[in-house]
Parts: sequence; structure tokens; C-alpha cells
Amino acid sequence: MNMKKGEFLLVTTKHRKEELAKVEILDTLYPFDPEVKVEKVSTNNLLVKLKNIRRKEAIELLRVRSTAYIYRIIPVDLILRTCDESSLKKLCLELAKSKIPSGVTFAVRCRKRGKVIKNSSEFERELGRMIRESIEGVKVKLRNPSYIVMVQVLGEAAFISIIGPDELVRKKVRGEL
Repeated sequence: MNMKKGEFLLVTTKHRKEELAKVEILDTLYPFDPEVKVEKVSTNNLLVKLKNIRRKEAIELLRVRSTAYIYRIIPVDLILRTCDESSLKKLCLELAKSKIPSGVTFAVRCRKRGKVIKNSSEFERELGRMIRESIEGVKVKLRNPSYIVMVQVLGEAAFISIIGPDELVRKKVRGEL
């Protein structure tokens, strides 16, 4: 299993607009991080590797910039290049135990565009149960939780995030009302 930790963002865009979104990302972040890298990880998804600025700062720069091709900006805590469902659950649980304090609410969100997991709804329920049993006093709350455990499965890779609801950015794209 190939695992990476660091300052990453997963950016979604419209199909066949990945290169234009990449230009918007680089135009925004390059003045602050000349070593920023952007790579296409699947259709509609770009991975942003930050070197000289923090993830929160990069998100804010992208949030306030008027863009035409960036739809969602998702902070990423951990990337697994090859994994199975069991290993993925264990790593998500360990990350959750390190980032979610006792007594708060959480939700698990999983988007499956690959074969690492069989069923995203079952994965969400099982991982939620594991977290609830492992962290004292936490409760599942699907609307407005304190923390979101987000798992994006793209092909053979999984992108794991544990974020507050305010850290997930959904942009209105120019031309949308």
C-alpha cells in the first residue's frame, strides 16, 4: 500500500475542463507557492500538491478568486495509491481517532468512482459504526456535523479527509445563478 501525507487539495471540475481548471489553480497559487504541482487523477478531478503554503491558505485564495472551472475544493489528509476496503477502513479509523475529539458529532461521506470498495453506503455505515465505537461520546449527525470524514475513491486510489463543514468549498461557477 502506497501512502502519502502532506498538504494536498482535491479539486473537481467539469468533464474535459481539467486543463482550464489547472490553469486557474496555478494562476491563483503560483505567486504564493512557486513549487505548487497540479496533476489530473481522474476525469473531473485534479490533485494539488502544496509546498510553500498551508492548505487553509490555499483554500481561501481559491475560494475568493473568481473562477470558471473550479467546482469543489476538498482538503486531503491522506492519499492511498493502492489499497483494499479493509485497509482503507482501518486507516480512516486511525486518522479519525487522531483528529476527532470526544463528544462531538460527525458524518461519513464516501464517493466511489473505482473498485476499492463495493458499496459506498455500506462503507459509510460500517466506518461510522467503527468511529462511534472507538471515540468516546461521538454521535453520528448527517446534517451539519462538527466533522466530516470524507473518502473519495478514484480508480485504485483513495483520498481521505477529516474536515469541518466550513473547510469544504463548493464554488459557484461563472454563468451559474
